[in-house]
Amino acid sequence: MPYFKGVSERITRILNRAGAKTFYSRSQKLRGDILSQPKDPLSKKHTACVYSIPCSCGQQYIGQTKRPLRVRVVELKRATEQGKAEGSALAEHAHCNNHTPLWADVTSIVKVKHLGMRLIREALEIRVNEKSTINRMDGKDVSHM
Repeated sequence: MPYFKGVSERITRILNRAGAKTFYSRSQKLRGDILSQPKDPLSKKHTACVYSIPCSCGQQYIGQTKRPLRVRVVELKRATEQGKAEGSALAEHAHCNNHTPLWADVTSIVKVKHLGMRLIREALEIRVNEKSTINRMDGKDVSHM
C-alpha cells in the first residue's frame, strides 16, 4: 500500500495488533494522481486544483476549485472585503477576528483533474493541517484512522 506520513504509522500499529505485517510502496499512479506535485506560485494558470490561502494569524484556509484559481481568489477576496461571513469560512474568520488573508501568498497545493480525487485530496490536506486550518468542515468524509 502507498505510504502516507502520519497515517501509515497508525495503520501499521492497528495491523500489527492483529498480527498482520505492513509493507509500503510508492505507487506511481497514486502519486501522480493526488500526492505529488509541489506547491507552485499562483502566477501560473491553475485550474482544477486544491489551494491554500494563508492568514495573517498563521492559520490557513484550504479549498478546491475546478475553475481558474485566480477567479476563485477574486470571489473570496470580494466576500472578505464585503464581510459576507455566511458564504465563506475565510471571510468569517477574517471579519470576526479582524485578520487579513495573505492574498499574495495563495498557493496551488496540487492540480487534480477529477472532482472525486480533488475532494479527497482537499479533505486530506485539511486533516493533515487540522491544527492550522480555518475551514468550517473537514471536506469529503475520509475515514479517521
